[in-house]
Amino acid sequence: MRANQVACQFELSFPDLNRFGLLVQIHPCPILAPPIPLDMPTINIGRDHANHVVISDDSVSRCHAVIIREEDGHSIQDTVSTNGTYINDEKVDKAKLCAGDRLQLGNHIFCYLHPNDIQAQYVEALFQAMTTDSLTRTYNRRFLIDCLDKEIAASIHTGQTFCVMIIEMNNLDTIVNQYGPIIGDAFLTEFARRMKAQLSVGDLIARLENNRFCVVYGLSHLEQAIAMSERVRAATCKRHFVWAELELAITSSVGVSKFDGRNPIAREQLLHESMLSLEESKRHGQ
Repeated sequence: MRANQVACQFELSFPDLNRFGLLVQIHPCPILAPPIPLDMPTINIGRDHANHVVISDDSVSRCHAVIIREEDGHSIQDTVSTNGTYINDEKVDKAKLCAGDRLQLGNHIFCYLHPNDIQAQYVEALFQAMTTDSLTRTYNRRFLIDCLDKEIAASIHTGQTFCVMIIEMNNLDTIVNQYGPIIGDAFLTEFARRMKAQLSVGDLIARLENNRFCVVYGLSHLEQAIAMSERVRAATCKRHFVWAELELAITSSVGVSKFDGRNPIAREQLLHESMLSLEESKRHGQ
């Protein structure tokens, strides 16, 4: 159930920039914004309009960070920003940038493209933007629907069963309202990381909506899926979530449904049954 990348050839519309690095915004934009060329010795990033790259968002400091060009690429230095600068979810004061790094400033996430082989990196960034949720790095809803349709067709052909789980992070809205969206995003990302750590290679996980994820268990029976789902749910809650000095307990609920290729139902009905199971779990405090 992994994504199959389609090979494509194209020329970038900015060939003169191939010898420089680029930043590609991947969040919160649902579609790739124009790449930002890193074609100066230093590039200041922040909310203030005096910066080379201006991000009009209160989560970004007036002078947030500076990107420094070096002989073999770039480094980034935080300029004592309020919310910090992160590379691949790790807070940094100054660090070397590597091809494909996820650079987060406030609520905004960028992908760093190294000067070497920019076209291949750009194709990869585009593919990731089309198929994955940029915040949690799980698949997105559109990709989930495509995979579910294929799984349903295969199940009908073979007469076998597979199962779907929907898992909800229950207190995300409370966290966002009390502590702000940056901490909410950080905890949701950690929630997704804990789920993925419990899944098998053949399982697919996607962000269904704000605080809900969907897992597709291939070739599974309902009893197996319920046991696996309980393991995933327990893993998301067994340790408190930590952000700087903040430590919070997280709760989650799950719902599971089965698709039987011998008695097929529509995809919408399959998801609806999972949602009903989820609501039943929430009513019983699970």
